[in-house]
Amino acid sequence: MYFLQRSSIYDEEKPYSLRFPPGDGLAQSNILREAHLIQVASMRGRSDLRLETCGFEVMAFSSPLSYEDYEDANKIAHVLLPALCRKLKQHLSAQHVVALDFSVRRRHASFPVSTGKDYDHDQPTNMAHIDFTPEEGERMLRVMYPDQADEIIAGDWYSTWFPLRGPLNDWPLAICDARTVDREADLMPGDIVYTDWATENLQVHHSDRHKWYYLPDQTVDEVLIFKSGESSSAKVQDFLAELEQGVTVVGYEHHIPYDDQFTWQHVLEEGPGLLTALQAFVTELSAPQPLLFISHGLGGAMLKQALCIANMHYSRYSQLLVSISGLVFLGTPHLLEGVGNHAFGERLVSIMKLDDAPGLLSNKCLTRLKESSHILADLAHRFNRTNLRVDMLSVFEQKVTRIRESAALRRSKTKKIISGEIESLLDSFSIKQADPRIPCFMMETLVRNKSFFGRQKVLEDLDKCLLPSRDLLVSSQPDRIRVGLLCGMGGLGKTEVAVEYAYSRQDAFDAIFWVRAEDTSKLESDLAQIAVRLGIQDPNEPDDKVINRGLAIEWLCNPFKVDHGASNPGRVAASWLVIFDNADEPDILAPYRDIVASGAVLITSRSPLARTSLSPQTTEIDIQSFSTDEAAEFVQSLTGIAGHLDEARQIGARLGGLPLALAQMAGIIRLEFLSYAEFLELYDDKEEAADVHGTVLQPLRESARGSLSTVWAIEKLSASARAVLEVASFLDPDCIQESLLTHEAGAIDNLIPEFPTKRLAFFAARKQLIGSSLIRHNKELAEYWLHRVTQDVVRGKMAPARLHHVFANAVAIVSATWPATAVGGHDVRLWELSEKLYQHVTSLSDMYVRYIEPGDETLDMAFATLLNRAGWYQHERGESRIQIPLLELALELCQGIDNIDTRDLESDIRYALGAVANETNDAASCRLHTERFFEIRREIAAETGTVDERLARSYNQMGIVWMMAGEYKKAEESFATSAREYEKIPGYTKDKRSLALVNLGLAHWLQGDLDSASEVLELGLADREELYGYMDTHSFRTGRFLHALGNVRFSQGRIQESEDLHSRALKQYQSTIRNHHHRTADVCHKMAQHCIRKGLLNEALGFIGQALKVWNVDADKYAPEIARTSFLKAKALFSAGSEDEATRLFRSAASTRRRLLKLEGKSEASEKDDKALTEADFDELVMFWSR
Repeated sequence: MYFLQRSSIYDEEKPYSLRFPPGDGLAQSNILREAHLIQVASMRGRSDLRLETCGFEVMAFSSPLSYEDYEDANKIAHVLLPALCRKLKQHLSAQHVVALDFSVRRRHASFPVSTGKDYDHDQPTNMAHIDFTPEEGERMLRVMYPDQADEIIAGDWYSTWFPLRGPLNDWPLAICDARTVDREADLMPGDIVYTDWATENLQVHHSDRHKWYYLPDQTVDEVLIFKSGESSSAKVQDFLAELEQGVTVVGYEHHIPYDDQFTWQHVLEEGPGLLTALQAFVTELSAPQPLLFISHGLGGAMLKQALCIANMHYSRYSQLLVSISGLVFLGTPHLLEGVGNHAFGERLVSIMKLDDAPGLLSNKCLTRLKESSHILADLAHRFNRTNLRVDMLSVFEQKVTRIRESAALRRSKTKKIISGEIESLLDSFSIKQADPRIPCFMMETLVRNKSFFGRQKVLEDLDKCLLPSRDLLVSSQPDRIRVGLLCGMGGLGKTEVAVEYAYSRQDAFDAIFWVRAEDTSKLESDLAQIAVRLGIQDPNEPDDKVINRGLAIEWLCNPFKVDHGASNPGRVAASWLVIFDNADEPDILAPYRDIVASGAVLITSRSPLARTSLSPQTTEIDIQSFSTDEAAEFVQSLTGIAGHLDEARQIGARLGGLPLALAQMAGIIRLEFLSYAEFLELYDDKEEAADVHGTVLQPLRESARGSLSTVWAIEKLSASARAVLEVASFLDPDCIQESLLTHEAGAIDNLIPEFPTKRLAFFAARKQLIGSSLIRHNKELAEYWLHRVTQDVVRGKMAPARLHHVFANAVAIVSATWPATAVGGHDVRLWELSEKLYQHVTSLSDMYVRYIEPGDETLDMAFATLLNRAGWYQHERGESRIQIPLLELALELCQGIDNIDTRDLESDIRYALGAVANETNDAASCRLHTERFFEIRREIAAETGTVDERLARSYNQMGIVWMMAGEYKKAEESFATSAREYEKIPGYTKDKRSLALVNLGLAHWLQGDLDSASEVLELGLADREELYGYMDTHSFRTGRFLHALGNVRFSQGRIQESEDLHSRALKQYQSTIRNHHHRTADVCHKMAQHCIRKGLLNEALGFIGQALKVWNVDADKYAPEIARTSFLKAKALFSAGSEDEATRLFRSAASTRRRLLKLEGKSEASEKDDKALTEADFDELVMFWSR
């Protein structure tokens, strides 16, 4: 007889046999057989061989079919099986008997010598086996009898076997005595896979303990019955019977009646009775004994209550508590994080199967039990806090997967061993969030205006709208949306009012956050800063903007703080105010609508459309210009000149009551020591000058001359102060670093001559600007803020040539400050400074489009270079969607230059745009930019006869283009050439060729050349280890080698090595590009596949969740990855029994796949039947390095 060999291969692979030619080099079976000479005894006359002892017996049964009838499957199903079921029901004294499946074997005359052709019927097998696993039997039941499955599964399972003609001595059936089989050591699940379905049986290892029997001369009327599976009650009885001698089994029976008077309180009231019985039992023991508790259903809840009481009175029950060695809960509900009372109630009734007991509990009673589930939820909380130092095991039923189509080979789920490595990797994704630092006040550059005047009515209106109710302890008030809008033209003081409100109402909120909302990049950056200021950022990646933004939104939606003043400090609700300043494009606020129900929001905007950007219930508060009397009083307060009220009123009327204009003119009066009359005379004269009247920005009414006042204030400045203001007018107005205007400005060429390069001269100019209320200074941060209206007027006042010159200076200043890093590099140490400067680059980009005519090739070259650096910085951070407009503008400028050699710059821009395209699965754009990049570098190499790094890089990029097109051979040639070209570069080091080698290895892998792939990848990994050591943190490129080599090992059948390499890749990525990079998500997908293979479904879902979390940050960009991993998640959920969610995910993934393939013009591939889809179909959607 043949048995399954006890081979180490099955530590990594599940035994399988394919009943079809697999192709692609896959072995048809991995079953290693070994032959053993077996003694088989006769079971005739052995009355001791019974179902309840050895697991088999003989039953008399006359088949209603003739020998020829067994060719007719319809007769077997509708005549034989019903008759056999009736006989079995009688013989076994069963309530129900259900037939699952049947098989007819007819031995071919030549068997076991193969004919080389397929047989018409199943042949005998000389391989020891069990027809199906308990899981497979249950699966078949749930497919065939979905409505009765739970009831049938509760019973025992049997197989029957009898000959079609007798007496039988040709290949009789041999059966092993179940008492001699060690299920754990002797049995191993295996898969039998057909083209359209699969089943799972149990393979048998040989053991000298086994005792085998057969029925000699078996007739057609003798049916062998053998047990294939047991009910849960039988298994418990077997377990108890197998306990060692000296173990005492004690039971406790409660007396709770299951009728319509039943409540959860009955369970709690039974706890003291159980505790009394336990205490009596322990007291009667002659010596302390270890106690193991096994409780089922509500018994587990009673035990929890008993132990909670014992823990509260520890001194009385200490002997009992210290004797507990373990707790086993069978089907006992526990409270899960994030599960509300309603869902918990549904689970309680379902787990306890109270709704499966017809006639015992009415629907009204079941509804009451669901609604009162908080009683057991509170018990679960109390039990969790007892901190019992014992091992606990909770066992619960799971719904078995229904395999509707062909099943993948899978490992047995009978033994799940979670390695510490996997636990560690999963744990590294969990954010150990600190308690928020409360109070928190985030105003960044903005300081309080000590000269703030008036607007009391506006502040009171804001209080009515925004302040949390005093009688509520939480900021979340669903019935009251607290969103306010300050709306009006520029210069009316919207921002000033918001600043004053924030400072004056600090004590009314636990946290206040100022967020710049004029563009998306500033908005997202400031939202991320909220997490930093609260101190709740991920300690593993404290500087990751994407993570911090998500954590900030999460806290704003569910705000909390720790009440340290309470006797038992715990989390309580917190109140917050977020101020979105300058939201003139309201649509950018729309993604954050979820936060409005949990706090207060104040928006400042020139656009009335902002009223509906977050909520239709927004309270709009219009800000008007000052009345004449208010304007006069404001001027008097700023100038310090009392009296002369009529003249002060005239000034207010002249300036239209516009606060910005009044503040600027008051600064002039103060600096020039003018009286009101003198000011009016000078201002009226100036008003007649045509050059002053040339710029009027949206006057509030005809008498308003706010913009003119700004022009007049500017013209009163010294030349050096005006030059500083002109340069600042092109920079981001919210955070102009003083270092830009001091250290860097003095070092650039062709600086406007009036600009103060000496520190004393700069300080004099700064004093004038601050005194004139044209800028505001944050001394602590050494930053400046100026009004956007002021910027507009300053730029409008400059002649075209002057404006062009100043813009070029601003570009040069930011370029000189930008940290030196080559395009293609990766240095996280430079990110902090780059982030500060990036805001100025976006401002300069807007200014260029608005004011600058292309044609100054020197300026265009310098600005295109700066744009390219800023774009690459965002690419490094994974913000590809942000950088594309900057790179496209850089390319446009570059292509407009005729008299300067821009080929190196265009190469870098094309490289960056191509890199963005291949990261976002945009094959067409990748090819467009990469082919031009390649063309330029070959052209230069032909001219110079030299090889540089850009040429080597261009070969690598062309390889990526070919990979995306599925031209793997061409890609292989390009990658190999790239590696050789890198080796020719002066000063070459081995790490230069890393990307070319890892891509070359993947090209070999995808062509099935596993040996070459392994050789190349091992070489590249050795290069890096030689330079940087084992598992370096120098670059993520080491992780790419580990990822790729893990793929190759899997294809080679070296499964454990594959998992180890993927695990190392994940750790290396975590140490370099961190948890939220798309490459990290790629390896999470691989680790999930390993976990599914090993039956570690919860761990698989953990890795899948992290991957989807990364990709859902930009769902459009990562649609292929999301579809691929959603398909994998559906597979895991099917295995875990969550069929509804699995089906929904599967349909979504399949739909996305069809859409993406149609967009790529692959309509034929998109028409593949959903039921036939496999993981390989989804692998084709993603980039080759992500597979």
